[in-house]
Amino acid sequence: MLESGVVHAIVQWVEFPKHREVEEASCSGQPLGILAGENAGSVLTNDDMGRLQSLYGIPKSIELCATKEHERADWAIPGWTCFCEYNLRHGFRFPVPSLARRLLVYYDIAPAQVKPNSWRILLSLTVLREKY
Repeated sequence: MLESGVVHAIVQWVEFPKHREVEEASCSGQPLGILAGENAGSVLTNDDMGRLQSLYGIPKSIELCATKEHERADWAIPGWTCFCEYNLRHGFRFPVPSLARRLLVYYDIAPAQVKPNSWRILLSLTVLREKY
């Protein structure tokens, strides 16, 4: 099971371009029905959030919160997004590069939906873009 926490997006820090209007119903905080069957909650608690913040160098301006017992990763909760610790363990760091932010917005996906190899490619493209 992947461990996940919830990262609160700070508007001034994460300025996402808008590519389309979002329907009000998609931000209801209710399950979207993407994950089927038995869906265990996160094994992380709010006590783990400080450890994760210091271990992975997450800026203090980003609010971390473990999912509550009744919340799941496929829920749409306004102002929040789900992040997997797995990605942090394998090198993902904040701030999210602008290219990655733009792709997340364009395809309307959450950071937790991007697999590690895809993050590796995106981050490599970001480095190449900055260098050349």
